[in-house]
Amino acid sequence: MIRSEIRDYVLDRLSIPSSDTTKVTQINNLIGYHYLRLCQKYKLNRTSTTITASAATVTLPTGTTRILSVANENTPLRNVTDDTYLRYLQDGTTFADDLPAVYVREGMTQIRIYPVPTSSVTLTILHEARPTALSADGDTPTLIPQEYHMLLGELTIAQVALSEEEPGLAAGAKQMALELENDLRSMIMNFEGPGPRVIVRYGYDY
Repeated sequence: MIRSEIRDYVLDRLSIPSSDTTKVTQINNLIGYHYLRLCQKYKLNRTSTTITASAATVTLPTGTTRILSVANENTPLRNVTDDTYLRYLQDGTTFADDLPAVYVREGMTQIRIYPVPTSSVTLTILHEARPTALSADGDTPTLIPQEYHMLLGELTIAQVALSEEEPGLAAGAKQMALELENDLRSMIMNFEGPGPRVIVRYGYDY
């Protein structure tokens, strides 16, 4: 489903005319918010990128929010603190094969590796990337399986209905969102294996 289809469903359930531009903007923003929140909560934005490095400073893939691992071919690099990295650098610490063995994050867009490679090496970075925002009506929440796109609608209905003092509609939407989110979580766990326990209450996690 594209954003406009989810929004039209929300407007219809809430009996809000599409001419109410203030509400339409609010609903668009909430759909986008819940999409980003679900992507981060269930790590749906996890991806692997292979890059070539030939210097101490390595530029991270665009949109990286969290580094999960860095590996030189099949050998993982150890994440160290700034102090440890500087000590290795100042002491000239050596490692087997003199290949990159540790890294430290430097700001939001770079990491520094050590030992500094004397020639090009291939690094594989497993990371979480910032999902593409739903900014246009034709945008699709691609990181969420299509059968769960309506979860975004139910979460939005629950939130708007509560602010509109429609507790019955809000409760029904929360229950539907809870069931959809539990199904989504079960699907992810079946695919990836069990991870940290997540408690979902009425479709929200506070």
